[in-house]
Formats: sequence, structure tokens, C-alpha cells
Amino acid sequence: MSWNCQYNIPNSLSVRRLTQGLKRLVSCTVDTQQSIQTTFYDTYDWRLYASRHVLEKQCENSNAGTLHLRSMEKTGAHAVVKMPHEPITFLQDLPNTAIRRQLASIIEMRALLPVASIRSCTTTLRLLDTNQKTVAYLELQESHALTSTGRTQGQVIRRACLVPVRGYATTARRLSRLLTEDLGLESAGGDLLNAVLAAGGRRPGDYSSKLGLQLDPNMRADAASKLVLHRLLDIMRANEHGIRNRVDTEFLHDFRVAVRRTRSLLVQLNNVFPGRTQNRYRRDFQWLQQITGPARDIDVYLLKFAEYQAMVEPPLRPALAPLRVYLEQHSTSLYRRLTRAFDTARYNKLIADWRAFLDQPSPKKSAVQNAARAIHDVANERIWRLYRRTIKAGRAINHDSPAQDLHELRKTCKKLRYMLELFQSIYPKRDIKQLIRTLKQLQDNLGDFNDLQVQSEVLQQISKEIHAKNRAGPETLMAIGNLVATLRQQREFERQAFFGRYKKFARPAMAARFRRLFRDAGNDARANKAA
Repeated sequence: MSWNCQYNIPNSLSVRRLTQGLKRLVSCTVDTQQSIQTTFYDTYDWRLYASRHVLEKQCENSNAGTLHLRSMEKTGAHAVVKMPHEPITFLQDLPNTAIRRQLASIIEMRALLPVASIRSCTTTLRLLDTNQKTVAYLELQESHALTSTGRTQGQVIRRACLVPVRGYATTARRLSRLLTEDLGLESAGGDLLNAVLAAGGRRPGDYSSKLGLQLDPNMRADAASKLVLHRLLDIMRANEHGIRNRVDTEFLHDFRVAVRRTRSLLVQLNNVFPGRTQNRYRRDFQWLQQITGPARDIDVYLLKFAEYQAMVEPPLRPALAPLRVYLEQHSTSLYRRLTRAFDTARYNKLIADWRAFLDQPSPKKSAVQNAARAIHDVANERIWRLYRRTIKAGRAINHDSPAQDLHELRKTCKKLRYMLELFQSIYPKRDIKQLIRTLKQLQDNLGDFNDLQVQSEVLQQISKEIHAKNRAGPETLMAIGNLVATLRQQREFERQAFFGRYKKFARPAMAARFRRLFRDAGNDARANKAA
């Protein structure tokens, strides 16, 4: 079977009448009739849908089901594996098959969540030629979208799917015309998943960690900043339930990125909001950043654990098991503490007051210096200043510079990247994407260097703790020591790689682009205003 065509069945045409009409036009016979419940899965941020894939688990009655991974674009690209009744959440819940390997490159560390379910009654007709050979199959399906409790909701979804037998493409085209012109079927405009989601009131892509704003360059700085900060608050709130329930580690990651971006914006865009307001929320979001940090740090160690095992000598790898137990127990404790922090009056007052402030319209006249200026001008000045600081700090680093110098440069790069990302919609897309991409390469290098430095120090401290509490034997201490030594080697590799990354970022072509976008554009704006 090489391709298929899908059609919507009009409400005025029952499956029984459609079958009767078809039998008058072509020889056919009922092949199978099935009642199947299908559950569609995706990650919270819709990674499968974004990659144009559909993952569905089909179960007939109470029997074990089959898991199907198919492409929305490439008809016939379909992988199937038998699955038990137990729910699936992570890749390790799946057999080590082609589906698992293909999913790994798409969903990575994210959990698979049910996004929609349907109960379908499917009648499959076998279509025959004059010699009674099977040339195609026609699947007639009536589906009901289901709520989480198994109740039906929305309109019945009625579809037909024509699946030709290989070698009968010409016949299939004739059958397709017969279905549309003679029987009144309409070509389905999208995948079945889209219809199921619509019936359940869901929209694919209803969550994304991306900003997704299109700002007017001439918008007042205070109004534009509030739009950006409001979107960041929405991202934080959207991830809170996943943190509380420990669905997967990316909920806390996205939450923390939104917090860091919020705090960075409050620091970088000086004199946009009243000083007392700006200072209060800088402190509050610094507190929120601090209380979410430890749990995220442990998440990173657990995510990297397989890499850690691969770094030590093979005979020592099993001895790292007590380290994993320590990390998991510590993670549970830290998440419990974080959940308690979410329930405090301080956190809830912060969120309520912050939203109330962002919802307030900007005053027509403001005594705050930069509030009424165009966001394009304010962002230009700050980005240009951060860029010059990055170049100056990077130029001063040599092979003997202390790790702290690279750490400080990393923080400056992060501030610069946040400003570029948060306000990228007011600049030419091609230019800003190139700047962010090259800056990210430098930032990744500096981040890896810093992470390797911190991880080697923390793992050494953990080794001392589990040794003092008699929670590990000498083999574990030796394995951790072996791991720390490897991490330090990698850290030195990243230090040497820095010079090439920095040179690429500081090259004349990049400098000219920064100058044209941020310095020269700002000078032109001031000249036009003076004129």
C-alpha cells in the first residue's frame, strides 16, 4: 500500500447508505468490522505535531493495543509495535524498536501525554476489479471524541479512507473520483488528529515556550515591555502544574527560563517602569530564581546520568548506582520544598500583584525617563551596550584567565541573548536570527565550561557526603573520582574551544551587523527626532 486519500462523509449520508451506493458502482465486500479506542499522544509543547508526526495507541475492547507512529506528510510512513494496556509516559516505557528510536530524536526528555481520545466503529470494505482481485480498501469510520472520563463530546467525526493496493494507482484515481463525484464525499483537509482535537475543544500548539509576539518598533517602551512580561508570566503559570506533579523536567526548565528572562528584562530596561516598582520585582524574581535553582540542578545531573556512566571506565559503571539513588532522593526532597514554596503567601502575592501591574494600561504621560520612548530606541541602546561589554570582556580573556572571568562573560552573553530574543520581532528576521545563532554558539561553550566546573565540584562534595553517611563503598568513591577527572578534562577542552567561538562571534562581519542594527539605527532615529 503506497498512499491513501481521506474524505469527510457528509452528515446527510449514513455509512449504511454509503455502502449501498458504493455497491451499485463497484464490486465490493465487507472485509472487517471493528470497534477501537484510539488515544493520541504528544508532549506538552507539541513536539510531535510540530514535526508533523502522529503517535496513537489503538486498543480493541480490553485487549492489549498497538502503538502507531505515522507521518502527516509521507503517506505510508508508518511504524507499529504491540503494547500492553499500561499507560506510556517516557521513552523507557516503550520496547526498543524503530518507534522508540524515532521518537527519541523528537521528544528527547519530555513525557508523552494523552492529548485526545476517540472511540471508533470502523467498517473496512474490500474493493474488487472485474476479475475479483482486490484493488483497494475503503475504511469507513464513525468516531466520537472522548473526555478524560470516557464520555463522548462534540460532533461525530465521520471519515472514509481509500487505501489502494500496490500497483493499482490508476484504478485508485478512478475510485477517488467515484467517491467524490458520484457519492458526494469531500476531501478531508487535514489529519484526523486535527478533527479530533477540534471536537474536544483543543488547539494544537496551545502551549509553547516561545514568545510568539509581533511588536511594533514604535510602541512605547513601557507598553511593549508589559506585553513581553505578560507573555513570560503566562509561560510560568502554564508550567506550574507540571512542576507540582513532576510530569517531566522541562516544566521546571521552561518556568525558570521565563523567570530569568523576566528578571533580566527588569534589570536591562532601566527607567521604563517606576523605580520602586522595578526594584521590588527585581528582588521578588531573584528570590523565585533562587528557590527554583536547586531542583533544576539535580534534574540536570539525572538527565546526564547516562552520560556520566559512559564517562567512567566500564568496570566502575555499576558502582555509580548509589550516586543515582542519592540524586533521586535529593530531587524528591527539593521538589517537595519547591511545591511548598508555590503554596506560600509570598509566592501567590507576587503572582497576583505582578499580573495586576502588567494589566494596568500605561499612563498617557509618565515622569519615568524611558517609559514613553519607542521600544526600538530603548532596546537598541541596551543591546549595543551589552554587545560592546561582551567584546571587551572576551578580548581580555587569555589561556591563564581564571574561571570566574569566563563565568562573568557567560552572564553577559546571556543578558545579550535575552534582549535579542525578547525583542527580535522589531528587527529584520534574517539578521537577528544570525546574531542569535552565533551568540548561542559562544554562550553554549561558556555554559558548558561553567557547568563542567560546577558539576565536578558538586560531585566531589556529594562523594564526601555519601562516604560520611556510609551510603557507598570504595568502588563508588573511585567511580565518582574517575567521573570528576573526566569532567575536568572536558572543561579544559571547552576552555580551549572558547577562543575559536569568540573569534567567530567577534569577527568584522558580525561587528558590522551589530553596528548597523543597533548603533547606527539609534543614531538615525535621534537625528530624525532632532530634525
